[in-house]
Amino acid sequence: MRTLLRQAGPAAVTMERVAQLAGISKATLYRRYPNRQVLLESLVTRRATDLTRTLRSEPTSKAEVRAQLHQYVVDLAGLLCTTTHQRYLLALADGAAAGLDFAGIWRRGPAQAHAELSRFLARAHRAGWLCCDDPDDAAELLLGMAVGLELVRSLYRVPLARHRLAERHAHAARVVDRFLSWYAAAPAAGC
Repeated sequence: MRTLLRQAGPAAVTMERVAQLAGISKATLYRRYPNRQVLLESLVTRRATDLTRTLRSEPTSKAEVRAQLHQYVVDLAGLLCTTTHQRYLLALADGAAAGLDFAGIWRRGPAQAHAELSRFLARAHRAGWLCCDDPDDAAELLLGMAVGLELVRSLYRVPLARHRLAERHAHAARVVDRFLSWYAAAPAAGC
């Protein structure tokens, strides 16, 4: 399915084509994924889970919070640069994926990633590593800073700014350091 998605976007992902590429019968595929929507949601869920993996461990210091957020931003920027993601966005923008429940895909992809980041920020706040009493809002701010114009560049088919890993690390350092300066926990005084 990833190959199909990478080559032609969500419109090309049909149950018949996926079964054919996987070398299984359509009946076998339908037992696991009752329809195309569930199949695409599964892929989006897997991507969101992979992306937020670095945020699942408990931070034990401010330095660790910074390192985990840095890696998350690097991974997010890397995802935005993949051909699969770019084609997926273009297919959505072009309306090529007509008939899909975009709200379901949103909930299992971007909304899930936002929620995981929010939970991480809440844990860091409770541990005293951040002063972040509204983790949902803080997560949205961090995501906006992390994504920047890359999403828009993808939609306009303009070359992306952070193809190289070194560029993604530099971007992550700027974003995370600025974010942490806004949400720094005051020493001994709390929030």
